[in-house]
Amino acid sequence: MSQQIISVNNGASVEVDGNTVVVTVNYSGGASTTGLGLRMHYDSSALTLIGTSDVFTNSPIDADGTPGADSSDSDGNATTDTYIDFAWASLFGGWPGPSAADPDGQALFTATFEVAEGFESSELTFSASSTAAGYDFVAPPVVVTLPQPDLVVTPDSASVDENSEAGQIIGQAESGLPGATFSIGGGSSESVVSIPEVQAATQHVYVSESTKSADGTQETVVISYNAAATSTGLGLRIHYDSSALTLADVTNVLSNSPIDADGTPAADASDLDGDASTDTYVDFAWASLFGGWPGTGEHDLVTLTFD
Repeated sequence: MSQQIISVNNGASVEVDGNTVVVTVNYSGGASTTGLGLRMHYDSSALTLIGTSDVFTNSPIDADGTPGADSSDSDGNATTDTYIDFAWASLFGGWPGPSAADPDGQALFTATFEVAEGFESSELTFSASSTAAGYDFVAPPVVVTLPQPDLVVTPDSASVDENSEAGQIIGQAESGLPGATFSIGGGSSESVVSIPEVQAATQHVYVSESTKSADGTQETVVISYNAAATSTGLGLRIHYDSSALTLADVTNVLSNSPIDADGTPAADASDLDGDASTDTYVDFAWASLFGGWPGTGEHDLVTLTFD
């Protein structure tokens, strides 16, 4: 069956900025449908709606986004007690138009919230008051989080000679996922490393280890994965700048349900990661027909070595 798919912020994380958070809701899927009735649910004890803007102008029939009490728990989530709703209806089809086929889909509306004092995280969920005939509604929940601080790893003169060549920096992550060790060569004064904290309904991919060779000509990185629950799999691209890095080796590809494991470099002609400086990527994919991928806890997905 065809799908009407909802996502937010073009796949970027939803983080608090100051004391507010801005969420842009996007639609993709059917480009020629009769419309959609959409609710976005939130916890009013954690988030207060400041306002909505940029409501999609193709065939709106409910565009004010006035908050309402979710007394029927229409999203099946007891933590979200309030929703705002919008609806679009096209008598002759054709909604929302060709933009639904774009990689980022069609922006439907933007909502701005103020966060409560002491805010840590909160979930946004979606439900449909109506969908186009023959379409499934797909809208994964989204977690609003505080921005994650960078872990700054500074040189430890007592450990440099013991663990690596001169000028290398060794650091042990002390927050986020345990056991992630980073080593950066070349005499840099510091290295900034971000370690994700596991969030609900989120597939976290990150560099868990980075090591420069003794002669300084190669860098080996371990790409790892963690999530709060198992899933049906993941298709992953790792982008890089081919003028600075040349892929030398691909090893230790996770053996649980791989369907694309060769890691052949390809040109990023469509700028899939939105970063013009990365012109090449390698891709991998894992698919588990009955779920359960990749199992519980942290898993290494692949090791890449670059010249």
